[in-house]
Amino acid sequence: MASRLAPWLRVASAMTCVGWGANQFAGLLEVYRGTGHRSEAFVSSAVGVYAAGLIPALLVVAAISNRVDRRTPVRWSVLLSAAGSVLIMAGAEHDWLVLLGRFVAGVATGAVLAPGTAWLMDLSPADSSGTGARRATVALSLGFGGGPLVAGLVAQWSPSPAVLPYTVHLLLAAVTGTLLWSTPVEPARRDACPRAVAGPGRWAGARAVLRQREFLGVVPLTAPWVFGTATTAFAIAPTAVHVATLPIATNAVVTGTTLVAGVGIQPLGKRMEHHARGRTLWVGMALAAVGLLLTAVMFVAPHVWMLFLVAPLLGGAYGLLMVGGLSRVEVLTKPDDRATVNAVFYALTYLGFAAPYLFVLLTQQVVGATTLLGLGTLVAAASALAVVGQRRTPRTEPTG
Repeated sequence: MASRLAPWLRVASAMTCVGWGANQFAGLLEVYRGTGHRSEAFVSSAVGVYAAGLIPALLVVAAISNRVDRRTPVRWSVLLSAAGSVLIMAGAEHDWLVLLGRFVAGVATGAVLAPGTAWLMDLSPADSSGTGARRATVALSLGFGGGPLVAGLVAQWSPSPAVLPYTVHLLLAAVTGTLLWSTPVEPARRDACPRAVAGPGRWAGARAVLRQREFLGVVPLTAPWVFGTATTAFAIAPTAVHVATLPIATNAVVTGTTLVAGVGIQPLGKRMEHHARGRTLWVGMALAAVGLLLTAVMFVAPHVWMLFLVAPLLGGAYGLLMVGGLSRVEVLTKPDDRATVNAVFYALTYLGFAAPYLFVLLTQQVVGATTLLGLGTLVAAASALAVVGQRRTPRTEPTG
């Protein structure tokens, strides 16, 4: 069967599998809040600890990805992703195993991003610019969106909602792992696209980009909002309302809606960025401000239907901010530096997974939910204005 599938499709299926394992937990938050009787602080910690595993793995693997073949880290990512699910399943009665499983899932995701994307680029047609990157985006998005949706729907009608949903991912890992094992590692056009040689000079261009005003003045300001908006939609907003009917399935659909909106708006974001560089970032921050304002209103006047208004707004913000950030990196970098600077950008985006934990910590001890979200709205609006101001600065040529 594996030999009948194109090599790029086998690699893409592996990335979907890892994305599925990374985000399936998001569709089960109501399981751990309700039937699992875990505290909101624990649930938020479990969401955030994923980033603690992902960010170091992302930076380390991105740094060494040109010294090893693409297949090795991708294989390990699929295995680690499956291990993460097994640990979370075993943690149905042990909190520390859930946290460890989420950490391992983060490591798996961080390890697959750079080499998986690069491998798809290697296996894609040389005369079709951007094909590999688009395939990687679609593959990960299918996993990020499909995982929580399917897991939540399975859990809603499952006799063991903290265990059985993860078996879907284990089955997917078994199939994709089998397909991946025989995939060729060396691309046909490897001689035309030699890999960069590691060394002190290799990092000089990336460091120069990271010090540029167009990077420092925009990317650190907007990148954490990428997943900060997404986690607000599926981990914070649902705590404002009580869902009496099908609570797990409702949470899963909200999560799926957020991520689908984020993926669906990206083609529009690319067209916006093509016509006016920087527009996607300030529009994304404006959407974030509106979504946060509506979330704040939910804590005063809670209505379930508002979840399905907040989800696409914050999901759209997530998608536009992702496109805008990657576009900014592409403009500022030369090809040899792009993987390193992209890794830094992704690391900044995943800081947003700390949002639910910080929200719980601050609302329990410092300030009310509505006030905190109102402050977040003001910060998002101010960030949008700051990005508009940056758009008026002269265009910077790629450094390296």
